[in-house]
Amino acid sequence: MSTTGRWVAAAVAAVAVAHVVAAFAQAGPVAVPDVPGYLSVAQWVAGGRPPPSFGYHPGYGLLLAPVATLGASAETLHTAALLLNAGMAALVVVLAAALLRSLDPSAGRVAHVLVVGVAALHPSVSVAAQIAWPETILVVLVLACTLLAARLGRVDGSGGSGTAVALGAVVVSGVLLHPRAAALAVGVVAAVVVVARPGWRRVLEVAAGAGAAGLVTVVALAWAYTGPAGGDRVATLVDAEQGGVGVVGAVAGQLVALAGGTGGLAVVGLAGAAGAAFSALQRRRPDRGPSDPTPSSPSGPLGTFVAPYGDQIVPMRTDPAGPDGRAPASLAATGAFLAVAIAVALLGSGASLAGSDRADTFAYGRYLDPYAIALVVFAMGSGAFRRRRELAVALASVVAAGALVAVTVEGDLRAPLRIMVLATDPLWQLADGRLVGVALGVAVLSGVVIGCAWVAARASGTASRVATAMVVVIVLGLAMTATVTGQRHVAAVGEVAAGQATGAAVVAAESSGAMCLAHDRGGVPSYALWLYRLALPDLEHRRVSLADGDRPCSPLVVASTRADHRPGCAEAELLVDEPQGSWGVWDLSGCVVHG
Repeated sequence: MSTTGRWVAAAVAAVAVAHVVAAFAQAGPVAVPDVPGYLSVAQWVAGGRPPPSFGYHPGYGLLLAPVATLGASAETLHTAALLLNAGMAALVVVLAAALLRSLDPSAGRVAHVLVVGVAALHPSVSVAAQIAWPETILVVLVLACTLLAARLGRVDGSGGSGTAVALGAVVVSGVLLHPRAAALAVGVVAAVVVVARPGWRRVLEVAAGAGAAGLVTVVALAWAYTGPAGGDRVATLVDAEQGGVGVVGAVAGQLVALAGGTGGLAVVGLAGAAGAAFSALQRRRPDRGPSDPTPSSPSGPLGTFVAPYGDQIVPMRTDPAGPDGRAPASLAATGAFLAVAIAVALLGSGASLAGSDRADTFAYGRYLDPYAIALVVFAMGSGAFRRRRELAVALASVVAAGALVAVTVEGDLRAPLRIMVLATDPLWQLADGRLVGVALGVAVLSGVVIGCAWVAARASGTASRVATAMVVVIVLGLAMTATVTGQRHVAAVGEVAAGQATGAAVVAAESSGAMCLAHDRGGVPSYALWLYRLALPDLEHRRVSLADGDRPCSPLVVASTRADHRPGCAEAELLVDEPQGSWGVWDLSGCVVHG
């Protein structure tokens, strides 16, 4: 094993160990409905009641179902989910390093340090892995599809069937884990179109893999969204808020968030991917062979932008590495996949976030963060990091997106949720939650990083090395800072959540055969129901409104302990006052008739 291979392996081991330790140290689940919502699928498979209403695909829960079937407690199941994420976090580093080698076999130490560092420290992995949701697996899916697309571009017309079949199987299986993986499927179609040979053999091979995995995916989704409460789950999945941020502001905000976690380097990768995709489409000649490797320069309005790729992006029947060590059609297929998948993700995120009135929806990181690592790898592996035109396009995009965010903010917005802006969390803290300050900070940091990359591209010798080192230090510094603040926040939220459903043990002892637990709407947040459900999967959990005269389904009710929302009955008995919440478990057997 080479020196680079040894320290990459050491980084993989360090990431795995760090996440395993953090998994056992986590006090409780993050107090958002997503976490118990995903885990409830595993409990459902193990014999618990079906989830009443959620918009989460079942794949993640199915992966954890074997643990639940062994009778694991809620705490053990949550730890198992974090251990699964730990393995995925280590796999991210492996895939990122493999993708860099596939795009640029001659990549040097600086590129490897930056890529491995971002893969290990970007909050889409380093922090999200400590939350029991499938976001870390989504990063794995993005990198796996990107790597397979790169290898699809390398194979000639007679080989590589396994790569094509695997690509189809992976991308369709991803939809079972997360609905946002559907964007990856569109990106795969673009990659196949770029490298497809006469006879559409590649299309048929990808379709074969997709068909086999699609059968399993369709059956699992049909099981999850039919049966008991299936209609409610579908309704929740397609429900949308109204009023607030518009589609344009939301799309611009996604680019701000994408740039913020990597100092604009991910946007450089996006500019490079778009250029590679456009160049490939303009240059594509189905009948071009190894004997005619150099096409004419591209024409039309996109010719100026894609010209830097020159002889690099040429989808040919055979695909030897170019003079700079890079494989031309690999860049074409990878660029097409990333550019199209991200375009679809941007449109989908803009549509789904439109209507929200929270500040973080203007810089929401959860939707595009899974692409950040792949884009950084592409920026380094394709040479976009040193091409001035891509740097200029990236900087202009970040500045324009930030300006759009700033001018589209209207009225007062609700405070941001830190869990949704992990990559830019330090900027939100420095700006005291002010959106315009975050947008300005992203623009400044991106300007510094891209400016240093510009110097590295134009200068030589010591100046180039110093500028490159500054890029590495700033990008990894941003990721490390966001990791530290994010990890602290997740740990603090977990400690709070551990003290918000302690009454579940009393409910289990006092229920006396009752199969339902009521949750009052007045003064009790909706996620509290999910925390109790995670601890009591065998009970039905029903939300009621005592103030409106709703009858609870049993004498035991989770209700507020605040004076303005307490149950209005002198005979109500408070059995448990949650130490980290303003609610508790009440016994209303002397007050109301339940039904």
